[in-house]
Amino acid sequence: MSWLHWLAPAVGVVFLGFLWAFVDGTRRFTNLHRYAPIDGVVLVLLCSVGYMVWPFDGPGRHRPVLLAVDVVLLVLLVAGSVVAVLAWLRVLTFPALPPSRREWVEALGTLPELIAPSAPAVALWRWSRPAWWCLRRPRTWRRLRRLGVRGVRGVHLVGQWFTPDQVARLGWAGPTLQLLVDTVGRRGWHDVDRSGWDAGTFIRTVHAAGRPSGDYVDSASWRTLFRLGVDDTTEFVRYAAARDPRVDLDVALRYGLGGIPYDVYPTLHRALDSALDSAGARPAEWQRLLDQLVVEATGGLDDYLDGWTGLAAWVEHDGAAYVESLRRTGHTGALPIFERWRSWRPVATRAPDVQPALWSAAGLSVEEALAMLDAGAPPDGEVLAGLAALRADPGSHGA
Repeated sequence: MSWLHWLAPAVGVVFLGFLWAFVDGTRRFTNLHRYAPIDGVVLVLLCSVGYMVWPFDGPGRHRPVLLAVDVVLLVLLVAGSVVAVLAWLRVLTFPALPPSRREWVEALGTLPELIAPSAPAVALWRWSRPAWWCLRRPRTWRRLRRLGVRGVRGVHLVGQWFTPDQVARLGWAGPTLQLLVDTVGRRGWHDVDRSGWDAGTFIRTVHAAGRPSGDYVDSASWRTLFRLGVDDTTEFVRYAAARDPRVDLDVALRYGLGGIPYDVYPTLHRALDSALDSAGARPAEWQRLLDQLVVEATGGLDDYLDGWTGLAAWVEHDGAAYVESLRRTGHTGALPIFERWRSWRPVATRAPDVQPALWSAAGLSVEEALAMLDAGAPPDGEVLAGLAALRADPGSHGA
């Protein structure tokens, strides 16, 4: 073979790589956060292979067919390289493109992204594992198909969690269940411990909550609903079955399984709403405050009289100071206001009939409350409540 047979593919590969780098560079010129797609490299390799295997000499021809192409490519490559080096050395400078030209450059830069030669191979690889799973379980495949689950990937996703009998007992439409399970995305469940999963518990919990299947698709993801088969779901059922307009399934999962009893939740919600309104807070802070209460209850709920009820009483009577403390210290670590609340534990021990939050809301200190108890003249709870009502201005409280 002549030396041109080796020159042609070599020049073609280098030129195509240079062209791809140029076009990709124009794309990055207009979008600094963009990274070069791997499909551009794949496209260059495919084009160079095709260029290499293309017939070099046509039948009956005395001159190589690709000689003219090689010459043009070589000239363009040399000229473009010279211009690129001069621009890099700042010998040449390019004027800024007007807005109309920038749109043209942007359009030029998107052309390589319209071609994805690696997409079929990637799709085949992703489809192979679900297909192999279904081939090994033909009976499960047929039964899930009859229950409305569609596609190889859909059967694979649903079949990982439910048997056909469990899908029938759950009673959801196949596409709905498939859509819910598919919300985990393509990364799979390699980071989730499924040893404690119980599909039967999940089904019983869903039936006890009484919510339609559409609520689960709209309000929660499968990664969060997975907990229904593992955790104690009693409070979740109370949250979900109450049909409170303030409680969607995301809230029921977050706080029903997070430890806040539903009997206490309305009090917390009302107290925080009042504190946030008086403090001019944004609605986004509401969830942060509840999350902080869950953290506090996890580590020190025994320090409050009647547990969650006592903690809710503090929020109800000292909500503005609570919001101020959270803003001052941020939402990491323990808040100083919890230390003040817990310091009332001696009063709660000696006067279990009155919430310590009422003593504080009435304007008394721990020392004053203990002195009154030592004197044997504790005030009545209604009297403390009246004093607290007179001092109801949240601005008068300190964190």
